[in-house]
Amino acid sequence: MIDKYIKEAIDKACSSEERQSFIEECISNAINDYILSEANKIRKWGDADYRKVNPLQLDVPDEAYKNVEHGEDSPFMQMSKKHSDEKDKYQDELTKNLRKRLGTDSVSFKDLMDANGNSSKYMNTFSSDYLKNVKDRIEKHSNEEIPKGQLDLSIRGKMFAYGNGKLPANTMIFNLTSALNCPSKLCKFFDVCYAKRDDKLRIDSMLRNFRNQVAVNNLTLKEFLKLIEMYIEYAPMRIKRIRISESGDFTSQKQVDIAKKLASHLKAKYDIDTVVYTAMPLDFSGGELIVNASNNKVIGATRYFFAKDLDEIEALGIDTAEDGKIKEDSNGNPYFMCPCDCRKCGFCYRTKESNGEGSTPTTVYEKVRGVGGKLIKNLKKSRKNKAINEK
Repeated sequence: MIDKYIKEAIDKACSSEERQSFIEECISNAINDYILSEANKIRKWGDADYRKVNPLQLDVPDEAYKNVEHGEDSPFMQMSKKHSDEKDKYQDELTKNLRKRLGTDSVSFKDLMDANGNSSKYMNTFSSDYLKNVKDRIEKHSNEEIPKGQLDLSIRGKMFAYGNGKLPANTMIFNLTSALNCPSKLCKFFDVCYAKRDDKLRIDSMLRNFRNQVAVNNLTLKEFLKLIEMYIEYAPMRIKRIRISESGDFTSQKQVDIAKKLASHLKAKYDIDTVVYTAMPLDFSGGELIVNASNNKVIGATRYFFAKDLDEIEALGIDTAEDGKIKEDSNGNPYFMCPCDCRKCGFCYRTKESNGEGSTPTTVYEKVRGVGGKLIKNLKKSRKNKAINEK
C-alpha cells in the first residue's frame, strides 16, 4: 500500500523523463552505498589469490621488472595474451551495453567538449585535417563508418595504463577525459599543460581519454568495478596504487563520490592506494583517496602540490634542496621539495602516515623545468604584452 502511494506521488511530481532519471539515480545511489557498506566485509587478497589468477604476475621492484624477458614467445607474454583476450571480450560486452544505453554508436567531439565547457575554447584544435586524421585512426580499428567530428562509442584497447615515463609499472593510470577537455579552469597550467601537448601529438591517447569520459559517465559502478579488477588481477606487475587523471580532472562532485567509493573497495580488497591530483574545488574529504591539490579551495586535500618557477619558490623563503626531507617555512608550515622523479621518490603517492606528515597539510613544491618551464615563460610574456596593449 505504501509503495502504491509513493509511486503515485512520483508520477504526479515528475514528468516521464524526470521520473526515469529519478529512478536511475536512486538505483545508482543504492549500488554505491551497498559497495561502500560491503567494503569492510571483503576478504583481502593475498599472494595465493594472485598466483591462482595470474601465476606469472611479478611483485618485484621496478628495476627488476624492467629486466624480465618480454619477448613474444616468452611465457610471460603468452599469459598476457590470454588475459588480453579475456579483457577484450568483456570490453566488447561493455561496448554493446554502452551503445544500447545511449541509443547511438557515436557522439560528437563538440558535445563532449560542451559538457565540460570547452567547445568554444578548443574546437580550433580540431581542424578539418586533424579530424580527418582522427577519423582515419578510428576506422583502422572499426569497420563502421564514423562521420567527421564523431567519436565511436567503444571500450577497447588499454583503458588503464601500467605506468608511464615517470611512474613505475605497478601504478595503474586512468584518465577521466582528455587533457584537451580538462574542466580545471582554475589550474595555473590550464593554458600550458603538458598533457594537452601530448594529446595533440598522440591521437590514439586522445581518443582513449575521450572514450574514458563517455565510459565513466555511462557505465554502472558494477560494470566499471569489474573492469578495474580485471586490469589489476591481469597486470604484469602487482599493482600498488592507482593514479586517477594524469591528464584531465574531475568534472563533478558525483565523480568524486564514486572515486571515493572505488578507493575504499580497492583498499579493502587489494590494499591498493588511489591517488589523485586535482585543481577542482570539490569535496574529497572522507574515504581512502590520497588527494594532492593544486588549488587551496579543494576540500579534504591530503596535501597541496604547486609547480612554480624557481625564483617564485625562493621568494617564499623555501630551501629548494631536493633532499627528500619535510621541512618548515618561517611560519612553521610543512613543505617538501619535489625531485621530479616519482619512481625513486613516491612522496605524493603515499599516505600522510607513511610519510610521517603531521595534521597540517604539507605543501609540495616542484620547480618548473624543461619544456614546461619554457611554456610558462612564453605564457607570462604573452600575458604581459596583452596587459600592455590593453592599457
